[in-house]
Amino acid sequence: MHVPPKDSYKDRVYTTGAAGYTGCTHIKGESEDNKDFSAIIEHAKKCKAPTEIETGEIVGGFAHAQVFALADKIVEAVKSGANPDSVEVKIEVDTQQNKVRAIAIGTTELRTKELAGSGKSEEELKEIAAKSVGADTNDVEKVADNGMMKVYIYHTVTKSFVFFKKKVDMLRLVDKDGVIRLQRKNAAVVECQAGEWKAKVKYLLNEYTVHADGGAEIPNIYIILGKRIIDFAGMQSNEQILSLCEVELANVPADEKLIMICTRTTENARG
Repeated sequence: MHVPPKDSYKDRVYTTGAAGYTGCTHIKGESEDNKDFSAIIEHAKKCKAPTEIETGEIVGGFAHAQVFALADKIVEAVKSGANPDSVEVKIEVDTQQNKVRAIAIGTTELRTKELAGSGKSEEELKEIAAKSVGADTNDVEKVADNGMMKVYIYHTVTKSFVFFKKKVDMLRLVDKDGVIRLQRKNAAVVECQAGEWKAKVKYLLNEYTVHADGGAEIPNIYIILGKRIIDFAGMQSNEQILSLCEVELANVPADEKLIMICTRTTENARG
């Protein structure tokens, strides 16, 4: 059901194609090439200029530049109510709705006393990781450490179907307070300085991208900076990851130690 235009503005309504209303001017023609819109143009010239009814600013577009321009504000807003060392940033790209989301999450200051403490011992952290994977501490290996976070891996074998066995590496990222911040399986772990990030990220993308009939499956990459986890999982292209890394690591000292964790898309399940 169509609602006809009011008489008060009917003289300013034009229709074309299959649409039409009684009392409105109809632009004839079968295609855009043979339609004459001169009547609309002349009418518009005689109308009053539009009057501003509201003021403000709308950020248009969904390119990375829009997120980059607001990234600092997002992080600062979270830091205002959270311990700065606990802030984590996650970038999400929704290709279906053409949206880019920057999400910052932080732990409230209620944990200040705990965060300011000396933390747990090396042995205690290893025990926490071992208990999480159901293994003995002697079977758990520490593969990365940036002073604030440690990565432990447990190498095991699981049954696949009836007669086959499959090697599985169970990863745990543990902070100095003994909190497991990330758990994945069959992940690659790289330690490097911030000045080397681009070469290392490119290496991980080249090594762990899976090329299938449906296109390239970009690996999930997590960069550990201090106590922050920068989550690049779910990105749709190498360019997205590299450009977002450029922003996140722009002001990080070149000698700052980073940990990179990478999993193929098919291995993204928590292990």
